[in-house]
Amino acid sequence: MLRHSQQKDQAVKITLPDGTHGFVSTDRRCHVSYDFPAHVKIELQPSPAEQQRSEQ
Repeated sequence: MLRHSQQKDQAVKITLPDGTHGFVSTDRRCHVSYDFPAHVKIELQPSPAEQQRSEQ
């Protein structure tokens, strides 16, 4: 099980074994627990604030 603190407007990309994917995003900071099989790939995407900092 993956547990993490998700920032406001931060997206998490979920990729299923067949290659399809989707995103989970939250409208506020929260604690999230994911309980997927090991072959499901979970990638944290940069938050909008992190993207702005990297562009500067």
